[in-house]
Amino acid sequence: MLKDIKNYLKKRKIDFLYLANTDEFFNEYLAKDQERIKAITGFSGSNAMVIFGLTKSYFFTDGRYLLQAQNQLNSEEYEIIDIAQTSVISYLKANLGQQKIEIFSKLCSINFVSQLEKLNNANIKFLDEIFIDEIWQDRPASKVSKIMALNSQLTGITSHEKRKLIVKDIVGDALLITRSDDLCWLLNIRAKDLEYTPLLLKYAILYKDLAIDLFIDEKRIKGLNIENINCIAENCLDLRFKIIRKTVNRIDVDFSSTNYFIFDLLQKNNFIINDKLSPIQLAKSVKNQAEISGMKKAHHLDGLALSKFILWFKKIINKQVIDELEAQEKLLEFRKENKSFFSESFQAISGFASNSAIIHYHAVKGQQKQITGNSLYLIDSGGQYLGHDFMGTTDITRTLLVGKANHQMIQHYTLVLKGHLALARVKFPKGLAGINLDSLARFYLWQFGLDYQHGTGHGVGAFLGVHEGPCAISSRNNCQLLPNMVLSNEPGFYLANEYGIRLENLQRVEAIDDNFLGFETISFAPFEAELIDFKMLTYPEKKWLANYHQAILDNYYPLLDDEFKADLAKICQPFITNFEGGKISRVDS
Repeated sequence: MLKDIKNYLKKRKIDFLYLANTDEFFNEYLAKDQERIKAITGFSGSNAMVIFGLTKSYFFTDGRYLLQAQNQLNSEEYEIIDIAQTSVISYLKANLGQQKIEIFSKLCSINFVSQLEKLNNANIKFLDEIFIDEIWQDRPASKVSKIMALNSQLTGITSHEKRKLIVKDIVGDALLITRSDDLCWLLNIRAKDLEYTPLLLKYAILYKDLAIDLFIDEKRIKGLNIENINCIAENCLDLRFKIIRKTVNRIDVDFSSTNYFIFDLLQKNNFIINDKLSPIQLAKSVKNQAEISGMKKAHHLDGLALSKFILWFKKIINKQVIDELEAQEKLLEFRKENKSFFSESFQAISGFASNSAIIHYHAVKGQQKQITGNSLYLIDSGGQYLGHDFMGTTDITRTLLVGKANHQMIQHYTLVLKGHLALARVKFPKGLAGINLDSLARFYLWQFGLDYQHGTGHGVGAFLGVHEGPCAISSRNNCQLLPNMVLSNEPGFYLANEYGIRLENLQRVEAIDDNFLGFETISFAPFEAELIDFKMLTYPEKKWLANYHQAILDNYYPLLDDEFKADLAKICQPFITNFEGGKISRVDS
Protein backbone atom coordinates (compact mmCIF):
# COMPACT_ATOMS: atom_id res chain seq x y z
CA MET A 1 0.00 0.00 0.00
CA LEU A 2 2.87 2.38 0.71
CA LYS A 3 4.05 1.95 -2.88
CA ASP A 4 0.52 2.74 -4.12
CA ILE A 5 0.45 5.91 -2.01
CA LYS A 6 3.79 7.05 -3.41
CA ASN A 7 2.52 6.37 -6.94
CA TYR A 8 -0.58 8.43 -6.15
CA LEU A 9 1.55 11.34 -4.95
CA LYS A 10 3.81 11.15 -7.99
CA LYS A 11 0.91 10.94 -10.45
CA ARG A 12 -0.94 13.90 -8.92
CA LYS A 13 2.26 15.89 -8.33
CA ILE A 14 1.53 16.08 -4.61
CA ASP A 15 4.38 16.27 -2.09
CA PHE A 16 2.65 14.83 0.96
CA LEU A 17 -0.42 12.94 2.13
CA TYR A 18 -1.53 13.29 5.77
CA LEU A 19 -3.31 10.38 7.48
CA ALA A 20 -4.43 10.10 11.10
CA ASN A 21 -5.11 6.79 12.81
CA THR A 22 -8.81 7.37 13.32
CA ASP A 23 -12.27 6.94 11.87
CA GLU A 24 -14.76 9.68 11.05
CA PHE A 25 -16.09 9.54 14.65
CA PHE A 26 -12.58 9.86 16.18
CA ASN A 27 -12.86 6.65 18.18
CA GLU A 28 -9.68 5.59 19.96
CA TYR A 29 -10.18 1.91 19.15
CA LEU A 30 -11.02 1.25 15.53
CA ALA A 31 -13.01 -1.28 13.59
CA LYS A 32 -10.79 -3.56 11.50
CA ASP A 33 -11.80 -1.82 8.27
CA GLN A 34 -10.63 1.53 9.69
CA GLU A 35 -7.10 0.46 10.70
CA ARG A 36 -5.47 2.11 7.72
CA ILE A 37 -2.16 3.02 9.34
CA LYS A 38 -1.73 -0.53 10.65
CA ALA A 39 -2.39 -1.89 7.14
CA ILE A 40 0.15 0.49 5.58
CA THR A 41 2.93 0.61 8.18
CA GLY A 42 2.44 -2.40 10.46
CA PHE A 43 2.13 -0.14 13.54
CA SER A 44 -0.58 -1.48 15.87
CA GLY A 45 -0.80 1.30 18.47
CA SER A 46 -3.83 3.56 18.77
CA ASN A 47 -2.20 7.00 18.51
CA ALA A 48 -0.48 7.74 15.24
CA MET A 49 -0.36 10.36 12.49
CA VAL A 50 1.69 9.99 9.33
CA ILE A 51 2.85 12.44 6.69
CA PHE A 52 3.60 10.24 3.68
CA GLY A 53 6.16 11.66 1.27
CA LEU A 54 7.72 10.56 -2.01
CA THR A 55 11.14 9.87 -0.52
CA LYS A 56 10.54 9.77 3.25
CA SER A 57 7.56 9.64 5.61
CA TYR A 58 7.14 11.19 9.05
CA PHE A 59 5.48 9.22 11.83
CA PHE A 60 4.07 11.03 14.88
CA THR A 61 3.07 9.36 18.14
CA ASP A 62 3.26 9.93 21.90
CA GLY A 63 5.48 8.60 24.66
CA ARG A 64 3.34 5.51 25.18
CA TYR A 65 4.20 4.20 21.72
CA LEU A 66 7.71 5.45 20.90
CA LEU A 67 9.41 2.14 21.68
CA GLN A 68 6.66 0.24 19.90
CA ALA A 69 7.03 2.43 16.82
CA GLN A 70 10.78 1.84 16.78
CA ASN A 71 10.17 -1.91 16.86
CA GLN A 72 7.39 -2.03 14.26
CA LEU A 73 8.36 0.55 11.65
CA ASN A 74 10.92 0.52 8.85
CA SER A 75 13.47 3.05 10.08
CA GLU A 76 14.68 3.72 6.54
CA GLU A 77 11.20 4.83 5.49
CA TYR A 78 9.81 6.50 8.61
CA GLU A 79 11.25 9.20 10.82
CA ILE A 80 9.61 8.77 14.24
CA ILE A 81 8.64 12.02 15.97
CA ASP A 82 7.44 12.44 19.56
CA ILE A 83 4.37 14.68 19.42
CA ALA A 84 5.17 15.95 22.91
CA GLN A 85 8.26 17.54 21.36
CA THR A 86 6.96 18.39 17.87
CA SER A 87 3.29 18.44 16.92
CA VAL A 88 2.09 17.76 13.38
CA ILE A 89 1.11 21.42 13.03
CA SER A 90 4.45 22.76 14.22
CA TYR A 91 6.25 20.33 11.92
CA LEU A 92 4.20 21.46 8.93
CA LYS A 93 4.78 25.09 9.84
CA ALA A 94 8.53 24.55 9.91
CA ASN A 95 8.84 22.24 6.91
CA LEU A 96 5.86 22.49 4.55
CA GLY A 97 6.70 25.79 2.87
CA GLN A 98 4.79 25.91 -0.40
CA GLN A 99 4.81 22.16 -0.91
CA LYS A 100 1.48 20.50 -1.66
CA ILE A 101 -0.29 18.30 0.91
CA GLU A 102 -3.61 16.46 0.78
CA ILE A 103 -5.73 15.60 3.81
CA PHE A 104 -8.86 13.47 4.23
CA SER A 105 -11.67 15.75 5.40
CA LYS A 106 -13.53 12.94 7.21
CA LEU A 107 -10.46 12.01 9.26
CA CYS A 108 -9.49 15.40 10.70
CA SER A 109 -11.34 17.52 13.21
CA ILE A 110 -12.50 21.09 12.77
CA ASN A 111 -10.00 22.14 15.42
CA PHE A 112 -7.14 20.55 13.47
CA VAL A 113 -8.18 22.33 10.29
CA SER A 114 -8.42 25.67 12.10
CA GLN A 115 -4.78 25.21 13.11
CA LEU A 116 -3.87 24.34 9.53
CA GLU A 117 -5.54 27.52 8.30
CA LYS A 118 -3.16 29.57 10.43
CA LEU A 119 -0.30 28.26 8.29
CA ASN A 120 -1.63 30.40 5.41
CA ASN A 121 -0.69 27.75 2.89
CA ALA A 122 -2.83 27.64 -0.25
CA ASN A 123 -1.44 24.24 -1.21
CA ILE A 124 -3.47 22.27 1.38
CA LYS A 125 -6.25 20.31 -0.30
CA PHE A 126 -9.03 18.30 1.38
CA LEU A 127 -10.20 14.98 -0.02
CA ASP A 128 -13.78 13.92 0.68
CA GLU A 129 -13.21 10.36 -0.49
CA ILE A 130 -10.67 8.16 1.29
CA PHE A 131 -8.93 6.63 -1.72
CA ILE A 132 -6.79 4.38 0.52
CA ASP A 133 -9.85 2.19 1.00
CA GLU A 134 -9.93 1.59 -2.74
CA ILE A 135 -6.34 0.33 -2.91
CA TRP A 136 -6.50 -1.65 0.36
CA GLN A 137 -6.51 -5.24 -0.79
CA ASP A 138 -8.32 -7.69 1.50
CA ARG A 139 -9.81 -4.82 3.47
CA PRO A 140 -12.10 -6.31 6.18
CA ALA A 141 -15.83 -5.82 5.69
CA SER A 142 -17.51 -3.21 7.84
CA LYS A 143 -19.47 -4.61 10.76
CA VAL A 144 -23.22 -4.21 11.26
CA SER A 145 -24.11 -5.21 14.80
CA LYS A 146 -27.31 -5.72 16.72
CA ILE A 147 -28.53 -2.70 18.69
CA MET A 148 -29.53 -3.26 22.31
CA ALA A 149 -32.00 -1.05 24.21
CA LEU A 150 -31.18 -0.70 27.92
CA ASN A 151 -33.92 -0.33 30.53
CA SER A 152 -33.85 2.35 33.21
CA GLN A 153 -32.92 -0.23 35.86
CA LEU A 154 -29.56 -0.43 34.12
CA THR A 155 -29.18 3.21 33.13
CA GLY A 156 -30.86 4.82 36.16
CA ILE A 157 -32.65 7.38 34.00
CA THR A 158 -34.71 7.29 30.80
CA SER A 159 -33.61 8.70 27.47
CA HIS A 160 -36.42 11.26 27.69
CA GLU A 161 -35.11 12.49 31.06
CA LYS A 162 -31.57 12.66 29.71
CA ARG A 163 -32.69 14.77 26.75
CA LYS A 164 -34.49 17.21 29.07
CA LEU A 165 -31.26 17.56 31.01
CA ILE A 166 -29.10 18.13 27.92
CA VAL A 167 -31.32 20.61 26.02
CA LYS A 168 -30.99 23.06 28.91
CA ASP A 169 -27.37 23.53 27.84
CA ILE A 170 -27.96 23.80 24.10
CA VAL A 171 -27.09 27.36 23.03
CA GLY A 172 -28.40 27.10 19.47
CA ASP A 173 -31.55 25.56 18.07
CA ALA A 174 -30.12 22.04 17.97
CA LEU A 175 -27.10 19.94 18.96
CA LEU A 176 -25.15 17.87 16.45
CA ILE A 177 -24.04 14.61 18.11
CA THR A 178 -20.88 13.15 16.59
CA ARG A 179 -19.38 11.21 19.51
CA SER A 180 -20.55 7.59 19.44
CA ASP A 181 -20.50 7.21 23.22
CA ASP A 182 -22.54 10.40 23.64
CA LEU A 183 -25.17 9.02 21.29
CA CYS A 184 -25.39 5.63 23.01
CA TRP A 185 -25.57 7.21 26.46
CA LEU A 186 -28.30 9.66 25.42
CA LEU A 187 -30.52 7.05 23.75
CA ASN A 188 -29.84 4.31 26.33
CA ILE A 189 -28.65 1.94 23.65
CA ARG A 190 -25.54 -0.09 22.96
CA ALA A 191 -24.25 -2.03 19.96
CA LYS A 192 -21.06 -3.81 18.93
CA ASP A 193 -19.81 -1.87 15.93
CA LEU A 194 -16.39 -1.99 17.63
CA GLU A 195 -14.69 -5.05 19.09
CA TYR A 196 -14.11 -3.73 22.60
CA THR A 197 -16.49 -0.81 23.07
CA PRO A 198 -20.28 -1.39 22.84
CA LEU A 199 -20.97 1.51 20.49
CA LEU A 200 -23.22 2.38 17.58
CA LEU A 201 -21.24 4.46 15.08
CA LYS A 202 -23.82 6.95 13.83
CA TYR A 203 -24.57 10.68 13.80
CA ALA A 204 -27.60 12.36 15.33
CA ILE A 205 -29.18 15.77 15.90
CA LEU A 206 -30.99 16.66 19.14
CA TYR A 207 -33.62 19.41 18.96
CA LYS A 208 -34.99 21.65 21.70
CA ASP A 209 -38.34 19.79 21.60
CA LEU A 210 -36.41 16.58 22.57
CA ALA A 211 -36.84 15.00 19.12
CA ILE A 212 -33.83 13.30 17.58
CA ASP A 213 -32.74 12.73 14.00
CA LEU A 214 -30.71 9.51 13.85
CA PHE A 215 -28.80 8.83 10.63
CA ILE A 216 -29.38 5.10 10.34
CA ASP A 217 -31.28 2.45 8.42
CA GLU A 218 -34.67 2.36 10.16
CA LYS A 219 -34.69 -1.45 10.07
CA ARG A 220 -31.83 -1.56 12.57
CA ILE A 221 -33.86 0.02 15.38
CA LYS A 222 -37.20 -1.60 14.55
CA GLY A 223 -38.86 -2.89 17.72
CA LEU A 224 -36.50 -1.09 20.11
CA ASN A 225 -39.16 1.41 21.25
CA ILE A 226 -36.91 4.48 21.24
CA GLU A 227 -39.27 7.42 21.66
CA ASN A 228 -39.41 10.58 19.55
CA ILE A 229 -36.82 9.51 17.02
CA ASN A 230 -36.69 10.17 13.29
CA CYS A 231 -34.55 7.84 11.15
CA ILE A 232 -32.67 9.42 8.25
CA ALA A 233 -30.65 7.50 5.68
CA GLU A 234 -26.93 7.77 6.39
CA ASN A 235 -26.07 9.14 2.97
CA CYS A 236 -28.59 11.97 3.34
CA LEU A 237 -26.66 14.26 5.69
CA ASP A 238 -26.46 17.09 3.17
CA LEU A 239 -30.13 16.72 2.17
CA ARG A 240 -31.25 16.70 5.80
CA PHE A 241 -29.18 19.79 6.54
CA LYS A 242 -30.90 21.56 3.64
CA ILE A 243 -34.34 20.62 4.98
CA ILE A 244 -33.81 21.53 8.64
CA ARG A 245 -32.12 24.79 7.70
CA LYS A 246 -35.62 26.16 7.08
CA THR A 247 -36.35 25.98 10.82
CA VAL A 248 -32.93 25.67 12.42
CA ASN A 249 -30.67 28.70 12.27
CA ARG A 250 -27.99 27.97 14.86
CA ILE A 251 -26.50 24.58 15.66
CA ASP A 252 -24.11 23.55 18.44
CA VAL A 253 -21.09 21.57 17.25
CA ASP A 254 -18.14 20.19 19.20
CA PHE A 255 -15.19 21.25 17.05
CA SER A 256 -12.88 18.75 18.77
CA SER A 257 -15.00 15.72 17.85
CA THR A 258 -16.59 16.69 14.52
CA ASN A 259 -14.85 16.05 11.24
CA TYR A 260 -14.24 18.76 8.69
CA PHE A 261 -16.38 17.05 6.03
CA ILE A 262 -19.51 17.60 8.15
CA PHE A 263 -18.44 21.12 9.07
CA ASP A 264 -18.10 21.92 5.38
CA LEU A 265 -21.65 20.67 4.74
CA LEU A 266 -22.98 22.86 7.55
CA GLN A 267 -21.17 25.88 6.15
CA LYS A 268 -22.53 25.26 2.67
CA ASN A 269 -26.04 25.26 4.14
CA ASN A 270 -25.39 28.58 5.91
CA PHE A 271 -25.86 27.46 9.51
CA ILE A 272 -24.57 29.65 12.33
CA ILE A 273 -22.22 27.15 13.99
CA ASN A 274 -21.52 27.36 17.72
CA ASP A 275 -18.25 25.78 18.81
CA LYS A 276 -19.27 24.17 22.09
CA LEU A 277 -18.14 21.11 24.02
CA SER A 278 -21.05 18.69 23.98
CA PRO A 279 -22.96 18.96 27.28
CA ILE A 280 -23.41 15.18 27.08
CA GLN A 281 -19.73 14.76 27.89
CA LEU A 282 -19.94 16.10 31.42
CA ALA A 283 -23.39 14.64 32.12
CA LYS A 284 -22.19 11.20 31.06
CA SER A 285 -19.05 11.36 33.19
CA VAL A 286 -21.01 11.91 36.43
CA LYS A 287 -22.54 8.51 37.08
CA ASN A 288 -25.94 8.10 38.73
CA GLN A 289 -26.55 5.60 41.52
CA ALA A 290 -27.63 2.80 39.19
CA GLU A 291 -24.46 3.25 37.13
CA ILE A 292 -22.23 3.37 40.21
CA SER A 293 -23.88 0.24 41.60
CA GLY A 294 -23.38 -1.48 38.25
CA MET A 295 -19.75 -0.41 38.04
CA LYS A 296 -19.05 -1.76 41.51
CA LYS A 297 -20.67 -5.10 40.73
CA ALA A 298 -18.73 -5.34 37.47
CA HIS A 299 -15.49 -4.65 39.35
CA HIS A 300 -16.34 -7.24 41.99
CA LEU A 301 -16.71 -9.89 39.28
CA ASP A 302 -13.68 -8.66 37.38
CA GLY A 303 -11.53 -8.61 40.51
CA LEU A 304 -12.44 -12.23 41.18
CA ALA A 305 -11.34 -13.19 37.67
CA LEU A 306 -8.04 -11.30 37.97
CA SER A 307 -7.38 -12.68 41.47
CA LYS A 308 -7.90 -16.22 40.13
CA PHE A 309 -5.52 -15.41 37.30
CA ILE A 310 -2.83 -14.14 39.68
CA LEU A 311 -3.15 -17.27 41.81
CA TRP A 312 -2.99 -19.47 38.70
CA PHE A 313 -0.02 -17.51 37.34
CA LYS A 314 1.99 -17.83 40.53
CA LYS A 315 1.34 -21.56 40.70
CA ILE A 316 2.03 -22.43 37.06
CA ILE A 317 5.01 -20.15 36.47
CA ASN A 318 7.13 -22.38 38.73
CA LYS A 319 6.05 -25.56 36.94
CA GLN A 320 6.09 -24.78 33.22
CA VAL A 321 7.01 -22.11 30.71
CA ILE A 322 4.11 -20.09 29.32
CA ASP A 323 4.15 -17.15 26.94
CA GLU A 324 2.50 -13.73 26.90
CA LEU A 325 -0.43 -14.83 24.73
CA GLU A 326 -1.14 -17.92 26.82
CA ALA A 327 -1.22 -15.75 29.93
CA GLN A 328 -3.67 -13.17 28.56
CA GLU A 329 -5.88 -15.91 27.10
CA LYS A 330 -6.04 -17.59 30.52
CA LEU A 331 -7.20 -14.35 32.11
CA LEU A 332 -9.88 -14.07 29.44
CA GLU A 333 -11.00 -17.60 30.30
CA PHE A 334 -11.45 -16.59 33.95
CA ARG A 335 -13.49 -13.55 32.90
CA LYS A 336 -15.67 -15.64 30.63
CA GLU A 337 -16.61 -17.88 33.56
CA ASN A 338 -19.15 -15.19 34.46
CA LYS A 339 -22.19 -15.15 32.17
CA SER A 340 -22.42 -11.34 32.46
CA PHE A 341 -19.06 -10.88 30.74
CA PHE A 342 -19.75 -9.15 27.40
CA SER A 343 -16.29 -8.56 25.95
CA GLU A 344 -12.85 -7.24 26.81
CA SER A 345 -12.85 -3.44 27.19
CA PHE A 346 -9.63 -3.14 25.14
CA GLN A 347 -6.97 -5.42 23.73
CA ALA A 348 -5.05 -6.81 26.68
CA ILE A 349 -1.51 -5.55 27.27
CA SER A 350 0.45 -8.65 28.26
CA GLY A 351 4.17 -8.04 28.35
CA PHE A 352 7.12 -9.75 29.98
CA ALA A 353 10.57 -8.29 30.68
CA SER A 354 11.59 -5.83 27.93
CA ASN A 355 8.11 -5.99 26.38
CA SER A 356 6.54 -4.73 29.60
CA ALA A 357 8.61 -1.55 29.18
CA ILE A 358 6.60 -0.80 26.01
CA ILE A 359 3.70 1.10 27.56
CA HIS A 360 0.97 -0.13 25.20
CA TYR A 361 2.59 -3.34 24.00
CA HIS A 362 0.44 -6.04 22.40
CA ALA A 363 1.71 -9.58 21.99
CA VAL A 364 1.57 -10.87 18.41
CA LYS A 365 1.26 -14.55 17.59
CA GLY A 366 4.60 -15.91 16.49
CA GLN A 367 6.50 -13.07 18.16
CA GLN A 368 5.32 -13.45 21.76
CA LYS A 369 7.91 -13.72 24.50
CA GLN A 370 8.13 -16.72 26.82
CA ILE A 371 7.72 -15.86 30.48
CA THR A 372 10.81 -17.34 32.07
CA GLY A 373 13.83 -16.10 33.99
CA ASN A 374 14.04 -13.26 36.50
CA SER A 375 11.97 -10.25 35.49
CA LEU A 376 8.54 -8.64 35.63
CA TYR A 377 5.28 -9.49 33.87
CA LEU A 378 2.73 -6.70 33.29
CA ILE A 379 -0.92 -7.42 32.52
CA ASP A 380 -3.24 -4.46 31.77
CA SER A 381 -6.75 -5.51 30.81
CA GLY A 382 -10.43 -4.97 31.42
CA GLY A 383 -13.92 -6.16 30.69
CA GLN A 384 -17.35 -5.01 29.59
CA TYR A 385 -20.13 -6.49 31.72
CA LEU A 386 -23.86 -6.61 31.07
CA GLY A 387 -26.12 -8.44 33.51
CA HIS A 388 -29.88 -8.39 33.86
CA ASP A 389 -29.66 -5.74 36.59
CA PHE A 390 -26.21 -4.14 36.20
CA MET A 391 -23.61 -3.03 33.67
CA GLY A 392 -20.08 -1.71 33.88
CA THR A 393 -16.65 -1.26 32.34
CA THR A 394 -13.40 -2.27 34.05
CA ASP A 395 -9.70 -1.53 33.58
CA ILE A 396 -7.00 -2.83 35.91
CA THR A 397 -3.24 -3.42 35.78
CA ARG A 398 -0.96 -5.56 37.89
CA THR A 399 2.78 -6.20 37.66
CA LEU A 400 3.91 -9.65 38.81
CA LEU A 401 7.31 -11.05 39.73
CA VAL A 402 8.75 -13.94 37.74
CA GLY A 403 11.74 -15.62 39.38
CA LYS A 404 13.77 -13.51 41.77
CA ALA A 405 13.64 -9.72 42.20
CA ASN A 406 16.69 -7.53 42.42
CA HIS A 407 16.96 -4.41 44.56
CA GLN A 408 16.26 -2.10 41.64
CA MET A 409 12.98 -3.84 40.75
CA ILE A 410 11.81 -3.65 44.36
CA GLN A 411 12.69 0.01 44.67
CA HIS A 412 10.96 0.96 41.42
CA TYR A 413 7.84 -1.07 42.23
CA THR A 414 7.62 0.45 45.71
CA LEU A 415 7.97 4.00 44.36
CA VAL A 416 5.16 3.39 41.85
CA LEU A 417 3.03 1.86 44.60
CA LYS A 418 3.60 4.88 46.88
CA GLY A 419 2.42 7.15 44.07
CA HIS A 420 -0.65 4.99 43.57
CA LEU A 421 -1.43 5.10 47.29
CA ALA A 422 -0.95 8.88 47.45
CA LEU A 423 -3.70 9.31 44.86
CA ALA A 424 -5.91 6.61 46.35
CA ARG A 425 -5.78 8.21 49.81
CA VAL A 426 -5.85 11.91 48.93
CA LYS A 427 -8.42 14.29 50.37
CA PHE A 428 -8.73 17.43 48.26
CA PRO A 429 -10.90 20.59 48.20
CA LYS A 430 -13.82 20.83 45.83
CA GLY A 431 -13.12 22.69 42.61
CA LEU A 432 -9.84 20.98 41.79
CA ALA A 433 -9.16 19.22 38.49
CA GLY A 434 -6.96 16.30 37.48
CA ILE A 435 -4.12 18.70 36.68
CA ASN A 436 -3.96 19.55 40.41
CA LEU A 437 -3.57 15.90 41.48
CA ASP A 438 -1.31 14.40 38.82
CA SER A 439 1.93 15.27 40.64
CA LEU A 440 0.84 13.30 43.72
CA ALA A 441 1.34 10.05 41.82
CA ARG A 442 4.72 11.16 40.43
CA PHE A 443 6.20 12.71 43.57
CA TYR A 444 8.09 9.67 44.88
CA LEU A 445 9.49 8.81 41.45
CA TRP A 446 10.54 12.41 40.93
CA GLN A 447 12.67 12.29 44.09
CA PHE A 448 14.80 9.67 42.32
CA GLY A 449 14.85 11.54 39.01
CA LEU A 450 12.28 9.17 37.49
CA ASP A 451 8.95 9.70 35.69
CA TYR A 452 6.54 8.09 33.20
CA GLN A 453 5.31 9.24 29.80
CA HIS A 454 1.56 8.93 30.14
CA GLY A 455 -1.28 10.43 32.10
CA THR A 456 -1.97 9.16 35.59
CA GLY A 457 -5.68 8.56 35.12
CA HIS A 458 -8.51 8.65 32.60
CA GLY A 459 -12.26 8.68 32.91
CA VAL A 460 -14.13 5.39 32.41
CA GLY A 461 -17.64 4.89 31.04
CA ALA A 462 -20.49 2.77 32.37
CA PHE A 463 -20.63 -0.07 29.82
CA LEU A 464 -19.14 2.39 27.36
CA GLY A 465 -15.62 3.55 26.51
CA VAL A 466 -12.78 2.47 28.76
CA HIS A 467 -11.28 5.90 28.04
CA GLU A 468 -13.95 8.55 28.57
CA GLY A 469 -13.72 12.33 28.71
CA PRO A 470 -13.80 15.02 29.77
CA CYS A 471 -12.19 14.24 33.14
CA ALA A 472 -8.69 12.84 33.57
CA ILE A 473 -5.75 12.99 35.94
CA SER A 474 -2.91 14.46 33.93
CA SER A 475 -0.73 17.54 33.69
CA ARG A 476 -3.04 18.98 31.02
CA ASN A 477 -6.60 18.24 32.14
CA ASN A 478 -8.58 21.13 33.65
CA CYS A 479 -11.98 19.42 34.00
CA GLN A 480 -13.26 19.86 37.53
CA LEU A 481 -13.56 16.58 39.42
CA LEU A 482 -17.11 15.92 40.60
CA PRO A 483 -18.65 13.25 42.85
CA ASN A 484 -19.39 9.96 41.05
CA MET A 485 -16.90 10.46 38.27
CA VAL A 486 -14.93 7.23 37.80
CA LEU A 487 -11.24 7.50 36.89
CA SER A 488 -8.22 5.26 36.76
CA ASN A 489 -5.21 5.58 39.06
CA GLU A 490 -2.25 4.15 37.13
CA PRO A 491 1.23 5.50 37.76
CA GLY A 492 4.06 3.50 36.25
CA PHE A 493 7.75 3.29 35.52
CA TYR A 494 9.41 1.85 32.41
CA LEU A 495 13.06 0.91 32.17
CA ALA A 496 13.73 0.59 28.43
CA ASN A 497 14.74 -2.90 27.29
CA GLU A 498 14.47 -4.20 30.86
CA TYR A 499 10.97 -4.11 32.41
CA GLY A 500 7.89 -1.99 33.02
CA ILE A 501 5.75 -1.44 36.10
CA ARG A 502 2.19 -0.12 36.19
CA LEU A 503 -0.31 -0.40 39.04
CA GLU A 504 -3.87 0.51 38.17
CA ASN A 505 -7.19 0.56 39.98
CA LEU A 506 -10.37 2.47 39.19
CA GLN A 507 -11.62 5.02 41.70
CA ARG A 508 -14.91 6.81 42.27
CA VAL A 509 -14.82 10.46 43.28
CA GLU A 510 -16.72 10.71 46.56
CA ALA A 511 -17.79 13.60 48.77
CA ILE A 512 -15.96 13.55 52.12
CA ASP A 513 -17.85 16.55 53.53
CA ASP A 514 -19.27 19.85 52.31
CA ASN A 515 -15.87 21.13 51.22
CA PHE A 516 -13.66 18.15 50.40
CA LEU A 517 -13.61 15.20 48.02
CA GLY A 518 -11.68 11.96 47.96
CA PHE A 519 -11.57 8.65 46.10
CA GLU A 520 -13.19 5.30 46.75
CA THR A 521 -11.23 2.45 45.17
CA ILE A 522 -13.59 0.06 43.37
CA SER A 523 -11.05 -2.36 41.80
CA PHE A 524 -9.84 -5.32 43.85
CA ALA A 525 -6.92 -7.64 43.14
CA PRO A 526 -3.75 -8.36 45.14
CA PHE A 527 -0.56 -6.38 44.74
CA GLU A 528 2.84 -8.11 44.59
CA ALA A 529 4.23 -8.30 48.14
CA GLU A 530 7.58 -9.72 46.99
CA LEU A 531 8.23 -6.50 45.06
CA ILE A 532 7.59 -4.17 48.00
CA ASP A 533 10.12 -2.78 50.42
CA PHE A 534 7.74 -2.33 53.34
CA LYS A 535 10.37 -0.22 55.14
CA MET A 536 9.78 2.47 52.50
CA LEU A 537 6.05 2.63 53.38
CA THR A 538 4.50 4.87 55.99
CA TYR A 539 2.06 3.73 58.66
CA PRO A 540 -1.00 5.08 56.75
CA GLU A 541 0.19 3.39 53.54
CA LYS A 542 0.59 0.05 55.31
CA LYS A 543 -2.83 0.47 56.91
CA TRP A 544 -4.47 1.16 53.52
CA LEU A 545 -2.81 -1.91 51.99
CA ALA A 546 -3.79 -4.09 54.94
CA ASN A 547 -7.43 -3.02 54.75
CA TYR A 548 -7.43 -3.41 50.97
CA HIS A 549 -6.12 -6.97 51.07
CA GLN A 550 -8.42 -7.86 53.94
CA ALA A 551 -11.31 -6.74 51.73
CA ILE A 552 -9.99 -9.01 48.96
CA LEU A 553 -9.97 -11.92 51.39
CA ASP A 554 -13.46 -11.08 52.63
CA ASN A 555 -14.81 -10.75 49.09
CA TYR A 556 -13.15 -13.64 47.30
CA TYR A 557 -12.02 -16.28 49.79
CA PRO A 558 -15.51 -17.82 50.08
CA LEU A 559 -15.87 -17.88 46.28
CA LEU A 560 -12.64 -19.75 45.48
CA ASP A 561 -12.07 -23.47 45.06
CA ASP A 562 -10.15 -25.06 47.89
CA GLU A 563 -6.94 -25.19 45.82
CA PHE A 564 -6.91 -21.38 45.58
CA LYS A 565 -8.12 -20.41 49.08
CA ALA A 566 -4.84 -21.09 50.85
CA ASP A 567 -2.91 -19.37 48.05
CA LEU A 568 -5.02 -16.21 48.31
CA ALA A 569 -4.49 -16.07 52.07
CA LYS A 570 -0.76 -16.55 51.53
CA ILE A 571 -0.30 -13.65 49.10
CA CYS A 572 -2.51 -11.31 51.15
CA GLN A 573 -0.93 -12.16 54.49
CA PRO A 574 2.25 -10.03 54.13
CA PHE A 575 0.17 -6.87 53.77
CA ILE A 576 -1.64 -7.62 57.00
CA THR A 577 1.36 -8.71 59.04
CA ASN A 578 3.43 -5.71 57.89
CA PHE A 579 0.79 -3.36 59.26
CA GLU A 580 1.77 -2.45 62.80
CA GLY A 581 -1.30 -1.60 64.83
CA GLY A 582 -5.01 -1.98 64.30
CA LYS A 583 -6.95 -5.19 64.48
CA ILE A 584 -7.63 -6.81 61.16
CA SER A 585 -9.36 -10.16 60.99
CA ARG A 586 -7.53 -12.90 59.14
CA VAL A 587 -8.67 -15.83 57.07
CA ASP A 588 -7.33 -19.09 58.40
CA SER A 589 -5.36 -20.67 55.58
